[in-house]
Amino acid sequence: MKARVYLATTAGPVRIERLTRERAQQSAVCLGRTTKVLAVSAAYDAFVRQPSGVIEREFGPLEPGAFRLDVDGPVDDGESWQLGVFAAHMLAKDHALAGPDEPGDLVIWLTGAVHNDLGVAPVNHIPEKLRASEELFAALAMEGAKVTLVLPPGARPHAEAGGLPAGFEIAEIASTKELAEIIGAGGPTLTAGPRPQEPAAIKQGPGRWTARLMIALVALFLLLVIAFQAWHVWRAYDDLRQVADSGGLGDLASALEKADRSGWTGGLAADLLRR
Repeated sequence: MKARVYLATTAGPVRIERLTRERAQQSAVCLGRTTKVLAVSAAYDAFVRQPSGVIEREFGPLEPGAFRLDVDGPVDDGESWQLGVFAAHMLAKDHALAGPDEPGDLVIWLTGAVHNDLGVAPVNHIPEKLRASEELFAALAMEGAKVTLVLPPGARPHAEAGGLPAGFEIAEIASTKELAEIIGAGGPTLTAGPRPQEPAAIKQGPGRWTARLMIALVALFLLLVIAFQAWHVWRAYDDLRQVADSGGLGDLASALEKADRSGWTGGLAADLLRR
């Protein structure tokens, strides 16, 4: 299943045409798949990035880079575009966002702000947005499309009073979890309400822990080697001391031979005594 996503604005509905991951420093909203970057891009980048935004947190881990969001019309700064953009990311994760040449199985018209805890907040000018979309609604009714208007809390009466075409559905939601249920997207596990606090320390990736473990093992091995050699040196010196105390030359030769076999440190001790 694929879905068309329309952002509700007072100037008319704006369709999200494409969402791609790019090798860029900042996420951007572009007009009609051209090189024209819209002024809302800065707000979109903040909506994407942690700690201010929610997209990277909910849809990660992501490859290095940023997002490019293509729309077919201008989008004001504000916050009412956030719910529709969140829906587009949710659909794109499952390859279910309909492109500009795809009719899609479902049409979603959205307006609403998304808070950091994934709650959906009310926005202004909903009656004006509904009136600005009347032409789109009529065209969708003619083609027999399955249409759902997704609204923030308290907005249902505006839509019901607007005389929507027969068959259009209205969904008033308070969280993005409800949005996931409406559009049937898999996506991440989405929860409304405060998220548990993350530790202040930066999380270490598996590669760093593996490197640290290897360094610790090498250090332990070297300590064991040094301890083993020190033990042999002590034994060699002890044997030589006992021979020196007894004055036996034959025992001295045996002790020197034993010191030579004890390794390079024992051999060093034997060489010193021979001198």
